[in-house]
Amino acid sequence: MLQQMVGEWGEFFEAALIIREDEALGYVIENPPNAVWATVVNNVHWEGDALRFDTYSYIVDGSEYSDSHPFNGVAVHTELRLADDPDVLEYSGSSKNTDTPFTGEYVRID
Repeated sequence: MLQQMVGEWGEFFEAALIIREDEALGYVIENPPNAVWATVVNNVHWEGDALRFDTYSYIVDGSEYSDSHPFNGVAVHTELRLADDPDVLEYSGSSKNTDTPFTGEYVRID
């Protein structure tokens, strides 16, 4: 199932998530480089039909945001599921700074 998720995924015609296969590491989840945020992905695991992981985003030195941004260094718990359409991933997530979980879809862009 994970092999079907390999690729570059995006929203609004912009890359948001990359899942790739690495010979040494296995499968890797990463966010595309960004001038504002540096993102770390960890705790990747399968739970039922969902790929779950946590991301921590940190403000890049010299960016337009201050260290006081409410999501700086905050864990975002994310899960991905394959949609009926193989070119769509459904996602949901939550963090201590969101009142309700957020949901959406990534579309394959590679």
